[in-house]
Amino acid sequence: MPSRRSSKAPTRAALIVSKFNRRYKHCLEDLLNYYAKVSTKNNEVERIHLKDIDFEQITIAFRHDLVEFEILKPIRYENDKVCENWDEVEETVKLMCYKAAKSKGVSAICLKKIVYPFSIINWLLIFGVSLLFVGHYEPAWIYGTLFGKFPIIPSLEPYNDYILGSAMLIHLVEAWFTLAPKLHYYRVPIDYQMEWYGCAMLDGYASALRLSHYVTSIEDRYFDFSDDTASTDAPVVDSDSEL
Repeated sequence: MPSRRSSKAPTRAALIVSKFNRRYKHCLEDLLNYYAKVSTKNNEVERIHLKDIDFEQITIAFRHDLVEFEILKPIRYENDKVCENWDEVEETVKLMCYKAAKSKGVSAICLKKIVYPFSIINWLLIFGVSLLFVGHYEPAWIYGTLFGKFPIIPSLEPYNDYILGSAMLIHLVEAWFTLAPKLHYYRVPIDYQMEWYGCAMLDGYASALRLSHYVTSIEDRYFDFSDDTASTDAPVVDSDSEL
């Protein structure tokens, strides 16, 4: 059956293809794994990109170590669905991305961002932990010069390292059990993971909460196939870095 395209199809199709290849490449791998049954675990498949899209199917192209030429893999929409317009195409492909990602136990969202502390409570917590670090090297300045006139605080000087160690241990446990699963689920790249863990060692569970709140704020607009090339905020390279 020939593909059904409208007069505006090339522009709309090209826009979707561009967005997938710039922002949603991880979804293309999911679609290959789930719908085309193409394994990518052994790194034999590379240069995955969306080649074409129409009202009936998407075509994903990739290279394989054992094949000299580019391989094209058409993937028809579920239940051989034929879409009536490009809005329906976008919604159909988006649902397929969510389903393919779910089969791997991860989110369709690939988060490439660090959200730094912004609330007063977060900064007070970080400030307190930082003072404990300084207190390890300069106890006289912290417990004498800075807080010497405050009641009780000077008497905590002998316990500074115990309090600091306990805080680090608590934050480490919080990061391992609350933050690490989210970093895996949202497929956060390793360089961003290091920043997230660094924040978690300072404010613990608060980092996991910030990540969850941020994802909640973007999940409804994560799959956006609108034309952003004219926007001054449009990133030049790797547009998913803003999400």
